[in-house]
Amino acid sequence: AAEGAPGVEDFEYALHAAIMRRLEGEEGQRLAEITNMLDATASVVIQLFEQASAPGAPSSETERCKQWWALLVSLSEDVTRLLPVEHLERLVGDLEQSLVVLRAAYLKFAGQRLSEFDTQKDAEAKEAEAKAAEEAAAPAAAAKEGEGKEKGKEKEKDAKEPRKSAPPDPKALEQKRTEERKRFIAFLGISPNGPLYLTLTSLLKQLSSRLCSTLHAPLRARIVLLLERLLAMDHKAIANNQKLRTQEHIQSDDLDDEAVAAGAFPAAAAAAAA
Repeated sequence: AAEGAPGVEDFEYALHAAIMRRLEGEEGQRLAEITNMLDATASVVIQLFEQASAPGAPSSETERCKQWWALLVSLSEDVTRLLPVEHLERLVGDLEQSLVVLRAAYLKFAGQRLSEFDTQKDAEAKEAEAKAAEEAAAPAAAAKEGEGKEKGKEKEKDAKEPRKSAPPDPKALEQKRTEERKRFIAFLGISPNGPLYLTLTSLLKQLSSRLCSTLHAPLRARIVLLLERLLAMDHKAIANNQKLRTQEHIQSDDLDDEAVAAGAFPAAAAAAAA
């Protein structure tokens, strides 16, 4: 970034101030602008992830993308917590589109970084194998060159020299590489318990918790379906839990007709008539 250019913190402060002014004003048109701000911010974050997904992008782009992701999630959580309920349906509709694209852009970026990591480790492994083969061939070449010259002294010298360490165990090397890959996946935030999925879970659960009325059951169901679409397999239980909570709402179609209910409970019907 150029010297003096605004950073992520500056954008976050400006957006947060603009959103809070509109929330405090409580004007319908101004409140509707809040979702437009979130959409614009989501588009910026998607574009940043797309640029960082290009092969050969500098490693500094990883931290930059993670900072912008955290900015977007923080603003979205504030909006879902404070936006009046009558505006939440539009917000849910926007999230159904933007979060799917954001997740895909994040995973594409992380996949490119992981591919570069694997390529680097493959090159390091080949270099180590070539070096080990060279070291193994060196004593044989030296022995052949010195064959027939001072054999007794050479044997005595070889006996005094310490033995070289054994070559590393391939299984140990593979295990080390696996552990390094796991740490890199955690750094990228794409593990099942990483920031990508946890932030999406927290955001949508917070939004769902505000829709506690029976009239909001269809909207809660849409949030559950969005959770199932976004989350990793390890988090399906969270979506199922939200689905069960949604099914607890009793609607008019779930109730029996009055005539049927009166026939099932005659004593209660007689008491009500009395």
